[in-house]
Amino acid sequence: MDGDVVKLIDDSLWLVSWNIHDIPYSIIALPYYVIRNGKKIIIESMLDALEYAKEKYPYLMEVIESYDRILPKIRRNIVKKVFSASKYLTETLLSSDEVSRLIKEFVFMIASEAGISVDSLGITFIPEELKFFKPKVYLIVYDESIGLKVYNALRRLFFTTMFFEHLKGDYVHSKLKNYGIYVKVLTNTLNYLYSRKVLSGIFYGKLEYHVKILRNITYSFAEFKVQNLGRVVVLAKVLNDKYSLFTPAEYDIQVIDVAEGDFRARFASKVVAYNEGYKEHLWKGASVLIQGRLEKVQNIAEDEEYYRITVGFSKDILLPTRRLYTPLEP
Repeated sequence: MDGDVVKLIDDSLWLVSWNIHDIPYSIIALPYYVIRNGKKIIIESMLDALEYAKEKYPYLMEVIESYDRILPKIRRNIVKKVFSASKYLTETLLSSDEVSRLIKEFVFMIASEAGISVDSLGITFIPEELKFFKPKVYLIVYDESIGLKVYNALRRLFFTTMFFEHLKGDYVHSKLKNYGIYVKVLTNTLNYLYSRKVLSGIFYGKLEYHVKILRNITYSFAEFKVQNLGRVVVLAKVLNDKYSLFTPAEYDIQVIDVAEGDFRARFASKVVAYNEGYKEHLWKGASVLIQGRLEKVQNIAEDEEYYRITVGFSKDILLPTRRLYTPLEP
């Protein structure tokens, strides 16, 4: 399940990702904690993770038809151990070290404010040698309805307590790739965008956190086909941001103009972001510049066909064109 970590037979750690599609006997995962140039490192950038997988594990790279992309496909017979996010949270809550106590306070404060049980939450496994070095936690929420409660609880906690802070633009700017943003964005722009976000932030001035809300739906590979129609640049208006909190994030859009690429981009009705940096990024009524990949999607089970634009890779852009200095609506 997304948010879990698997250890392969070579002892490398991989983060389970993108598994909204059921793959028999396999999972999609990205390198997470690996050896590079003789040192163990954690890979936080999705793009870096894919490049590392292509370089070091080419035999794992396969075309995943429901994404029409080449991704690491991990067969279960090469998995040595699974670090479940839910079980790791339970272990962390029973630990007494400083970082575990901080995580415990963070989790219990959110659960109490949201009125939910911690049994519906998990945290991504943190290697012991990294736990005390710039602690960072990925909180996994396993249900959409519970995720909305967590989101609303965080919004309240930001306004009613002094324990939560927004990520600052200069900090994000220094680590753009770690947040899945691969183009230059002004620090002031990032300051505003992240001042709206509560699913990422700082707790108690010490703990950087990110909340990942998983979708309830899982598609069968036989139900879903994607055709790559090339890269496009469009100007669009956001019609619905209901699914902007989830992983992957989705926005319903109306394309206003096509600047580059296939004319069929005019009919794109969604933009889908596979990385964490574009969650809570847009809002209903916003005008947005999008540079990404145009895809024709066939949902065979529901006899549905539509166009969408996916972002989250090198040179992709998802940027609102109206911010603090102009109203959101015309």
